[in-house]
Amino acid sequence: MNFREGDIVLVEGVVGYHIPGGETVRVNLDGHHHVYTKGDRVRMATPAIQVGDTLRRKADSHEPGTEGVVLAVALDHAWVEIGAGDFATWWLPNVDRIALAGENSKGGAV
Repeated sequence: MNFREGDIVLVEGVVGYHIPGGETVRVNLDGHHHVYTKGDRVRMATPAIQVGDTLRRKADSHEPGTEGVVLAVALDHAWVEIGAGDFATWWLPNVDRIALAGENSKGGAV
């Protein structure tokens, strides 16, 4: 690839540190290097889905907009409770994480 000074690039890394609501994010680039940057400069590539997170089906998926709370994660699927005693298995590329475990979908603590 031919890079030139002034090019805007994206660098893939893993979030190593972030305080919710804080401005600074530490991104681990590999086993030995990291950078600190402002949160508004970082875009999500693949969220780390965990039990208790709230997910929403993407617009281009089956049943778009449906929300559910993660009960289990295996590989690239999540088992979610979608309310009224109903459960489903969702493929993770078809969902957005809208709240972390312990938060409601509006971003506040539960």
